[in-house]
Amino acid sequence: LITIWFLLSFGSLGISTWISTLFTDINLSDPYLDVFIFSLANLPGNLVSIFFVDKLGRRTLLVWSMCLSALCAIGFAINTKQAIIVVTFAALFNAFSTTGWNSLDCMSVEYFPSNVRTSAMGLLSSSGRLGAIVAQFVNGSLESNINILLYVTSGCMALGGIISYILPKDNYGSNLDIVEDIIDEKYSYSNI
Repeated sequence: LITIWFLLSFGSLGISTWISTLFTDINLSDPYLDVFIFSLANLPGNLVSIFFVDKLGRRTLLVWSMCLSALCAIGFAINTKQAIIVVTFAALFNAFSTTGWNSLDCMSVEYFPSNVRTSAMGLLSSSGRLGAIVAQFVNGSLESNINILLYVTSGCMALGGIISYILPKDNYGSNLDIVEDIIDEKYSYSNI
């Protein structure tokens, strides 16, 4: 999970921070309107999360959202000359990464018993912040070559999707009280 938090933060927060600069660098006519459209894409991403996180499962939704985000970053990189394509792929990237964040948050909380959950979430959050910080340096150094920047972002998102796929099955559909009792019984100090 630490790696997924790092990669999702690197990809999504790295692009979100630099999106207005990228839009300006590729000479879009109204980069601020385009950034507004990019930001507005959070809404469909959140709606998809609401409706599908319990239908598909957290891990499945995370895998799909990270892989689709990777494809959108490639779509953005392939054609930076037509504004409609750039803004559409950038907005889709943002919507899919928002869906990824929502499913990752649900999954992360459910992976840990309540007695260590806050510490685990703190560690995961720290990993994510580290990914966002590293992304600022990487994206800053790649700003002059937007295609490579987007390919790096796409690679991080795709790698995160692959790693998400090999995670153990999530607790989708399980009663968390029962899961927590099993974990507490298995890892109790009396069994050590």
